[in-house]
Amino acid sequence: MLKFLYILFYLAQQVKLYLDIRPGFQLAWAIAVSMFIAVVVSALYYSRRVTYPLQRIVKKIEQVGTGDFETKLENYNILEFQQISDSFNEMTVRIETLIKEVYETQLLVKEARLQYLQAQINPHFMFNVLTMIAIKVKKHRDEELYQTVTSFAGLMRGKLFRRNEVEIKLKEEMEIAGFYLYLQSERFKDIITYNIEWESDEIKECYVPRLCIEPIVENAVIHGLEPKGTEGRIRVAIREASEDSINIVVEDDGVGFNVNEMDDRKDNKNPRVGVMNIQRLIRNLYGDKYGVLFQSEIGKGTIVTVCLPMRKDRTV
Repeated sequence: MLKFLYILFYLAQQVKLYLDIRPGFQLAWAIAVSMFIAVVVSALYYSRRVTYPLQRIVKKIEQVGTGDFETKLENYNILEFQQISDSFNEMTVRIETLIKEVYETQLLVKEARLQYLQAQINPHFMFNVLTMIAIKVKKHRDEELYQTVTSFAGLMRGKLFRRNEVEIKLKEEMEIAGFYLYLQSERFKDIITYNIEWESDEIKECYVPRLCIEPIVENAVIHGLEPKGTEGRIRVAIREASEDSINIVVEDDGVGFNVNEMDDRKDNKNPRVGVMNIQRLIRNLYGDKYGVLFQSEIGKGTIVTVCLPMRKDRTV
């Protein structure tokens, strides 16, 4: 009986204790559940805040992959994502600009090729007509007119054709220059005379830049002899300068010019821009050891010396 009472007392104490702590336990449980819910909601919120921009970025990248370079990322409150957005937008603008530049360049190249092909058609027709005229003139035994027509055809052929060749044989280059000089000597009868001197036949087989001599000869006539208004002479001498180089000297007794003023006018109105382009071409091909040297005195004339390597094979 005593033992039973003791057990009953113990149970009563336990019930009393449970009833005393029950409100605190319920409060703790409620706090724990609330905290769990808050953590889950916060996790979902921040996860959404992070994954949404990432999803947008991935989607925009996929759009760029399809060729839509006008797509842009919006602004974000998160610094790192805003930096990504700025970089992405700058990248798409740059890519779009580069594509437009490449496209425009391709259009220009196609247009240039078309113009080149069209330019090839007209000269062919012109040369055919000139050949026909030359044959007719030859039949009538007018040798002077025949030579004029064939020289003009040869000059045009040399200047308009073979544009894909950077170098040609020196004898071919001098043939073009000779055609020009003949035509000008016929135009200015008994006023302009010329002669071409070869030191040896071996030099004729050397390769030189295409149209590196004819423009210099043309420059000597137009800006040296024509302004003079009286009799003038052009002398072209081709000789060895050393074991591995040659000199082509173009000398005229024209009006001359101030060599020191050559670099003062680099616009297209400068009559010697073409000659300076030859200088750049020679140095690009063969180095600074070679090039064009000018000597001139006002009222007495000009000497232009073109120094080139002695090559029996093409450089390019």
